[in-house]
Amino acid sequence: MKSTYKRLGDYIEVVEARNRDLSVKLSQGICNLKYFQDPRQVAENSVADKIVRRGWFAYNRATTRNGDKISIAYRDGQDCTVSASYLTFKIKNEELLNPYYLMMWFKRPEFDRYARFKSHGSAHEYFEWEEMCDVMLPVPPIEEQRKIVAEYQAIERRIESNRRLIATLEATAQTIYRHMFVDNIDPENLPAGWRMGTIQDAVETISAGTIPNYIECSNFRVLGQKCNYNHTFDLSKARCHIPKSSAIQCLKGDVIINSTGEGTLGRVGII
Repeated sequence: MKSTYKRLGDYIEVVEARNRDLSVKLSQGICNLKYFQDPRQVAENSVADKIVRRGWFAYNRATTRNGDKISIAYRDGQDCTVSASYLTFKIKNEELLNPYYLMMWFKRPEFDRYARFKSHGSAHEYFEWEEMCDVMLPVPPIEEQRKIVAEYQAIERRIESNRRLIATLEATAQTIYRHMFVDNIDPENLPAGWRMGTIQDAVETISAGTIPNYIECSNFRVLGQKCNYNHTFDLSKARCHIPKSSAIQCLKGDVIINSTGEGTLGRVGII
């Protein structure tokens, strides 16, 4: 791909449209996964809210406590409004820079790191318009941009198709499980060889660990709540620190259940 790095500010411009007449009814927020979503709060009077029209971008300047990411999205649906604190902009000439190509650039973790590094402030840090304009990115000919976008979107469609397939298979598995172990089980007339019992009857031991002490780095992999995901463990989220003496050593075949944590309570995984 033949391209040179160009200053983003040469291709984009601020657009400021307020919802003065309340003509736009749909209010949206932007999550740090780079898409529009229903806002946590809707203003009683949205006349000061900014309108985001189809083909425009919007982003939350505040990067503090945002998971090391910047909340930015491209509007590909009907017009909506966002908080007045957001910045809205558009591409000056889409024959020079494709909006989907630009959004691909914004989705890169390297852009998030850059935005966080360039954010400034005291109690709250902000990635301002001037910093956005100073972003340098490769801008190949528009035909190459469109080709890259087409290939990327084809992969995204396959990923979404696989997600739907996985969800269908998971629902089927749950149906089979319920059919076998819930709906067709009569505690008074169990199949031959079956018996009712508790989990404690079937396992060697049930133990509870304590939160590790993250003081000194070591070769120990300490599993935290967020490591337990989708019935397995994501070791990339495990910390390498010395655990407390009350921590429990995990062996192959052990089952772990999250007993605390908002959003993680009840997750089950097997080592």
